[in-house]
Amino acid sequence: MSRLPYKGEIQTTAYYWKQWSHLRHCWQMLFEQSHASFFLSCEWVETWLEIFGEQLEPEVLVFARDGDPVGACLLVHRNSWRKCVPIRRIYLNCAGEDNADGTCIEYNRLMCLPGHGTDVAGALWRYLLKDTWDEFVLPGMEAQDRTQRFPDGAFRAVVSQRPSWYIDLDVLRRNGLRYENTLSPNVRQQIRRSIRRYEEISGPISLQSPVDGAGAFRFLDELAKLHRKSWSGRGKLGVFASEQFRRFHERLIERVFPKDRAHVLRVIAGDQVVGLLYSFLYAGRVYFYQSGFAYQEDNRIKPGLVAHFLAINHYLANRPDVLEYDFLAGDSQYKRSLAKSQRTIIWTLVQRPTARVRTVEFLRWVRNRYARTD
Repeated sequence: MSRLPYKGEIQTTAYYWKQWSHLRHCWQMLFEQSHASFFLSCEWVETWLEIFGEQLEPEVLVFARDGDPVGACLLVHRNSWRKCVPIRRIYLNCAGEDNADGTCIEYNRLMCLPGHGTDVAGALWRYLLKDTWDEFVLPGMEAQDRTQRFPDGAFRAVVSQRPSWYIDLDVLRRNGLRYENTLSPNVRQQIRRSIRRYEEISGPISLQSPVDGAGAFRFLDELAKLHRKSWSGRGKLGVFASEQFRRFHERLIERVFPKDRAHVLRVIAGDQVVGLLYSFLYAGRVYFYQSGFAYQEDNRIKPGLVAHFLAINHYLANRPDVLEYDFLAGDSQYKRSLAKSQRTIIWTLVQRPTARVRTVEFLRWVRNRYARTD
């Protein structure tokens, strides 16, 4: 039996970000019914608005049909300088911060009620066409989300994609499999050798989790120090050098730790810190977000592999509600070593054929032309 089309056109209403408190109930309803990720939860969005709202002044769009909300999103307007040309950009949802402050939204989407996605995407596109912009940025979208595709062939879409590696803990449980037996012999050997060396030098290895919010803040502070230390060794600052980034996550933990949605796990050997992992938990999925490791002079000791190995086994044995351990986007060697399944996350840049975009493209062509003749 075919589904009857929904009646009534989509109406789009734009709200100023400071009206969030009046829109929160609507956003929460759409979030729950659209099965969106943690990165679109009310807690993530309102924390992001508190930290970045004054700077970025986003607008909140609500899409309604016959007076009932069927979709919503945030839009951020910001100039981005490219080759000395100010490009006017619009970002979808919680994005558009300075690179040093970026919170890195993933599993992003245009939130819609089931069956309304195509119409809501069309309404968003019509709304965008009335505005003045050069590029529309859709960061960290789920590859299977059709709402990221826009109909006008005059617009160029530049797409980059990254794998999101994950471990299906539910499959391991149902099949009675040990996690370590899914790893290659080489990876198993690296983990066993590292654990054995830690225990020889410092004592038994174990995993700790904070019992309250104050403990979570202490663990996060320790993680940030290790993170900064490792990045400074590479001549870079790392994300925790940003005051806004720190404040965002401190406030987010304050909101979601009591709900069991933020986890900061600490791995120790005796009284020596091996590393800390910062993750989010929502709807059965652990999203691994950041880490800090105490690296050793002996590069055969792998604190990252050990910490993740213990965390994954912790969730597998003690948290039957956790169905997946997701490393988020990126194709790092350690992710490929520890996980066998992957999804695709897509970053899309929709370019409007404006004079500014054409100028940037011309300057790129000139640079490439002269580079080839040198």
